[in-house]
Amino acid sequence: MSQTLELTIQSTIFDKKRFFKITPEFIEFEDHDLTDPPVTKFLKSEIVALRYGIKWINGYRFTIGRVYCIDIKNDQNKVIKIRLKTIYRIKRKMLREKYSTIVNAIFNNFFLDIVNLYLDRFNNSERIELIGVLLTDDGVRLSKKSEMISWLELGTKNYASYYALFSLKDPNFYKAFEYVNDWNAYLLYAVVTQILKNKNLFKA
Repeated sequence: MSQTLELTIQSTIFDKKRFFKITPEFIEFEDHDLTDPPVTKFLKSEIVALRYGIKWINGYRFTIGRVYCIDIKNDQNKVIKIRLKTIYRIKRKMLREKYSTIVNAIFNNFFLDIVNLYLDRFNNSERIELIGVLLTDDGVRLSKKSEMISWLELGTKNYASYYALFSLKDPNFYKAFEYVNDWNAYLLYAVVTQILKNKNLFKA
């Protein structure tokens, strides 16, 4: 469901608060690193890629914090970067909830339509390429030089930080995608999952 959010983003307790707004039509983010314009705005039609996830902050002997990362890219390769950092668990619950709220709003406002567009193309027997993976009526090709994996033989695993596609006949034949580092890894997950569900082949 589409939604409108107006939030303040503060990367750390020492960082200046930044205005962030997301609507069904656009995203706006106050960027202090830019002088002209001071606010970055992406229209819905311009948004093409998303990556998100958690990066850990390591101390001398153990992890001392985490950074919630959200990157949104437009068709001009400009990127809005949102960072929410917590150290020693300070405001961790609040930042985790804000992070989840933003990611869900981005997906519902923009990427759900992109998923449906890819599914429509697939249902019309078009060959689809998503982050190097080819999806066809016959199955999935993990790279240009790899063998085709039929939909019946395709296995998937979804974890908190990454998504993997593999051959059920040979689980060592696989490819993994990290949500925090690989653009549109979640888009690939959503499209492949829905295709498998439509074919009654999805296994949770």
